[in-house]
Amino acid sequence: MIPISGGLKLHTYFGYENENGITDYLNGKIKLVGLLKETDKNMLKLITSGTRYEAPDTIVNSKKFNEFLSQMEEVFDVIILDTPPFGIVSDSTALLKRVKSTILVTKYRKTNRGVFQKTVEDLERINAKISGIVVNGFDHKKETSGYYGSGYYKSMYESYESYV
Repeated sequence: MIPISGGLKLHTYFGYENENGITDYLNGKIKLVGLLKETDKNMLKLITSGTRYEAPDTIVNSKKFNEFLSQMEEVFDVIILDTPPFGIVSDSTALLKRVKSTILVTKYRKTNRGVFQKTVEDLERINAKISGIVVNGFDHKKETSGYYGSGYYKSMYESYESYV
């Protein structure tokens, strides 16, 4: 599996600087060998986004980028493209049209419901294949409101920590 980071945090999580990344490779500054970075996770490689590029949509729409993704598909079973938020930055649209599956990430009690629904509609409009949603920031220990009340969450998640 290989995540290709378009964000500002993934490379930091794995202890890398955001250099010698995909933009550097596509601009001919580094070779493919220098692009793949090792991680502490078994069979997981990382590609950072690299040097900031003024027109990222031209990169993801380029012939060289499409050839690169095709080459990676021959080597890796799963490729994760970590993109900027859809609708805010234009380069994610071109990627979302190409990928096999899209997973939406939202933040509990922070993401505006209307904005989220519009995002889903816009993704459907460009024929993005939405396969799931990740909800970040939910803490079952703190959640006491809602339809089911705190007892429901407690019973559902009480043994979660021992399970993990």
